[in-house]
Amino acid sequence: MVVTCCNALKGRELSMAVMFAIVFISSMKSEKNYFQHLKVTPHSSLDAIKKSFKAEAMLLHPDRNTSPTASTDYVELSQMYKTLVNDKKREAYMRYGDMLRGRKEKVVEMSPFDVLYVVTVNTASTLFGMCITILIHGQSVMNFTALLYEIFCFALDVYLRFAPDATSFLAGVPILNSYTVFELVAFLRSFRLVFMYYYSIMGEDDSDKTWKAGILLVRNNLVTIELLDEYIIAVQRYVTSRKPVVDSEIAWRGAPSVGPKFENRWNYSERIRGLCDRHDRRDLRWLRWNKSSLQSMLRRTEAALEKSGGLSMFVYLLLGFVWFMT
Repeated sequence: MVVTCCNALKGRELSMAVMFAIVFISSMKSEKNYFQHLKVTPHSSLDAIKKSFKAEAMLLHPDRNTSPTASTDYVELSQMYKTLVNDKKREAYMRYGDMLRGRKEKVVEMSPFDVLYVVTVNTASTLFGMCITILIHGQSVMNFTALLYEIFCFALDVYLRFAPDATSFLAGVPILNSYTVFELVAFLRSFRLVFMYYYSIMGEDDSDKTWKAGILLVRNNLVTIELLDEYIIAVQRYVTSRKPVVDSEIAWRGAPSVGPKFENRWNYSERIRGLCDRHDRRDLRWLRWNKSSLQSMLRRTEAALEKSGGLSMFVYLLLGFVWFMT
């Protein structure tokens, strides 16, 4: 038993490690920022930026480079350089570069309220969905770890956008030293998946899950059987003028009679007989709610088909379905 538990724990830890690695690799940014185009980092000095631009500009200058895109690349590189050599524009780009795609020259005109609004909107949809799910279904549906991490990402996003020393956040990490503030925020947000599935993978085993799942499956099957019985009665009303049989006389899945063999097989297990007894099923409040809604839906469907003249086709489809089930 101890060996089994240890193996299960190792398997869970391995699953978490694999998921973490997948999220980490898939979250690595694929687009270069202004600093990477100039082959520097956000923490490079102004002199290093100027020196790197001169070297890159010499390679891309249309007089030296015969590439058809050399002129366009040179102009774009010059615009990036003008943004990075200006202290105010460079600071604004590092913090808010993701908010005005293609309009980086306007980013310096954004007020703190504009930035806070964009950050709130980016987080609001996820937080709203999580809160509504927890309020409606309870915490068993979604663990609070993911919600807390989302709130943490929101607070970190606001802090990094406005804090004076935010541009040097995680500057000592080799992999992340080329990230700007807005890229770093997006990278950390991508790890919400790890926290969403952490409890499902590493949580304690629930011995009742299998039994509860079986009970739920039986209930769903019983509702399906009830609906099929309703269809059989409806078909009998349309096909013949005879008085339809009562519910207790309906043959199982449309068979002429239940038959002794099926009765013996049905009554073989005391537990199944207790769960699936028709009178017990009628006492289930959950079944009665679904039965009334299904009956209402069936009546509306029948009325619509009568008005549209498709009643005969409806009867044929039902008869074919009942024949297939038998």
